[in-house]
Amino acid sequence: MVSIEQLVVFAGAIALGGVVSGLLAGVFGIGGGAVLVPVFYQVLAMLDVDENVRMHVAVGTSLAIIIPTSLRSYQGHLKRRAVDKALLRSFLIPVPVGVLLASLTAAYISSEGLRVIFTLIMVAVGFKLLFNRDSWRLGRKIPTGPVRALVGVVIGFLSTLMGIGGGIMNNTFMTLYGRSMHQAVATSSGVGVLIAIPGTIGYIWAGWGDPNLPLGSTGFVNWIACALIIPIALVVTPYGVRIAHALKKAASGDRLRLVRAGRLGSLLRQPNLVAQHHAVATHIIARQGAHEVHAEQALAQGAGLSDEDRQRPAFDVADGDGLGASAGSNRDAVGGGYRDGEV
Repeated sequence: MVSIEQLVVFAGAIALGGVVSGLLAGVFGIGGGAVLVPVFYQVLAMLDVDENVRMHVAVGTSLAIIIPTSLRSYQGHLKRRAVDKALLRSFLIPVPVGVLLASLTAAYISSEGLRVIFTLIMVAVGFKLLFNRDSWRLGRKIPTGPVRALVGVVIGFLSTLMGIGGGIMNNTFMTLYGRSMHQAVATSSGVGVLIAIPGTIGYIWAGWGDPNLPLGSTGFVNWIACALIIPIALVVTPYGVRIAHALKKAASGDRLRLVRAGRLGSLLRQPNLVAQHHAVATHIIARQGAHEVHAEQALAQGAGLSDEDRQRPAFDVADGDGLGASAGSNRDAVGGGYRDGEV
């Protein structure tokens, strides 16, 4: 009999898993299965779920939760135009094929076998993250044709056996061919959708009618855990997307500052270049000033202002009009009807 304290721990662990999976889905484009599967496995063990189905239920439930989180994450990245749609389209068939093969495998593989696969792949990914070098590249262009299709099948197959959204593997694949991590993360959110939907259906089929399933399960998918986690994950995922794009902007700003600092240092080491740049800048400023004067004269003439009006300041505080007000009221006639804020 499960005690109240155990149920509280169960609910807390599930809720925390939902928060973490939502953030991971947004920031890294992964479904959060790398966190959810171990959490589910431990909770199911605490509830004395049969060892023969424990890992299967953890994996299948994780895939079901990844469906809404990946969709939410993909929509967020798509709005920011960060997704490689061409690569995603090329995975439309290979990835689900890999998922299908994994679902067939899940119907016969042991719980221990699933744990071994999950552990080995996570160790390999962790090794790459710890010791990654910029020189670790397989090429400058992502392969096409049969090679890309084979990669898609492998990503779908291994991700489905692990209960993850494929982001870990697709991120690795894209960055090894020189793609930015930001684009890899955004594209991986779409890959998660391709894996999670057929994967969930496959795990429901693979575990259909198993007598050892816990309460509230259809096949290897437990809907009680889904109901607890999905609302939390959906609320948190958009914040993960914002964090991902904020990190991109911060990184871009740092690179820009480094470039500017390097150029400034180069100039300071060459006094002649400093003088030349100063002369060029002075010339540009003078020309801009002349253009502004001509533009104001043309604007005033088109508005029908007198010489006296043209000498008035751009905005007179006393009466609230002046050249600025007159020019603004005649903008469409003189400036071609541009909108406020345009040049």
